[in-house]
Amino acid sequence: MKKYFYIFLLISTALLYGCGVKGYPKPPRSYIPEKVHDLKVKQQGRFFLIYWKYKKVYIDGIPFDKEPEFLLITDEIKEPVYPHKYKNIYWIYKKIENFNQKECFKIQVKLNGKKSKPSNSACITPTDKYPIQKQKLTVQIKENGLLLKWNILFPTVNIYRGKSEDLILPIPYKTVKNSLSFLDTDVKLNKPYCYYVTNVLSQNIEGEKSDTVCIIYKDIIPPKPPENGDIVLEDGKAIILWDESPSKDVIGYKIYKNGKELINTLIKAYFFIDKTYKKGDRYIIIAVDKAGNKSKPLFIK
Repeated sequence: MKKYFYIFLLISTALLYGCGVKGYPKPPRSYIPEKVHDLKVKQQGRFFLIYWKYKKVYIDGIPFDKEPEFLLITDEIKEPVYPHKYKNIYWIYKKIENFNQKECFKIQVKLNGKKSKPSNSACITPTDKYPIQKQKLTVQIKENGLLLKWNILFPTVNIYRGKSEDLILPIPYKTVKNSLSFLDTDVKLNKPYCYYVTNVLSQNIEGEKSDTVCIIYKDIIPPKPPENGDIVLEDGKAIILWDESPSKDVIGYKIYKNGKELINTLIKAYFFIDKTYKKGDRYIIIAVDKAGNKSKPLFIK
């Protein structure tokens, strides 16, 4: 009897370790996409703005690369939608057919024929009392950013921003109260920026969008000139001195003598020694910024 027991034990051990099985097998893969968890809706004038965030993973947490399809569910009617997208944020506009009537929306994800569970419901009761008159928006380049101006003083204004007209995020970039302007300092040289603004009636009710204004932020503002120029004569040489420009983006200075540039490179210091000085020589100092803009001249004689 013991003989058979040992034979059974040996066979079991061989099967266990020989096949490489060291525990319970993993559950089978799921190819059902995860559902949308963060659906929101608001009114912008005559339209619903429906938006959500979505992480492209299956319900077992494994990511996928393919862009999924989305279905909009209203009153159990499903229709495919083709949202704008930036990174993991998606959004669509839908015209309001009936004001003062509650509307609820859901989003369902579809991938390779398989559908997720519907998202949570996002509901809103639109109103025809929204601010109808839209703002007239202008955007100007300033030394330290982009200055947005609009023409109607409203208690609360939402500013929306994106890098192209079709990629303006549905989430407000800034909210401004009781003002007709906003200076956007979070900009980078030679990058495009697009804006529109809305008047805010309540948390999820906004008025008509302004026209979208797009601009490339370029430094076209000349720096301020250097200050307090002076000449110190010493052993036939002239030491030309000046105080730095107040502008923070200055990278150097050009120096001219009697109308001609003394050296063809930028001076990084705040002085220059002229070994060929003659009585009556006149000097000009000009500040130069990162974009190559030149200041007004500082005259020294």
